[in-house]
Amino acid sequence: MLPSVLYSTMKYIISGESEMLLKAYINVRSLNRLKGGPVTPKKGYKSITVKAEIYDYFFSEWLKVKDDYVIKKGIQSFSAYVTYRLAQLMAEDKKQLK
Repeated sequence: MLPSVLYSTMKYIISGESEMLLKAYINVRSLNRLKGGPVTPKKGYKSITVKAEIYDYFFSEWLKVKDDYVIKKGIQSFSAYVTYRLAQLMAEDKKQLK
């Protein structure tokens, strides 16, 4: 049986009640229950939690530039896009500190 959070999210998406982007927010507790243990990132990766407003902003930006980034930069996922943008910010910060 699916956790109630996951079930209601899936039901909402399947019913097509939203005109906005279809996004499923599945919390870690739900995933833990489904997999029977903690869900952790792949080796060499870390997870972060951001406010929905920040996530939504970057996701909408990703949708705008997705085709261009896949072709020119080889970035094929939202996660890779966010990593790329954070790396850009980090490089700018390092330049300013010098």
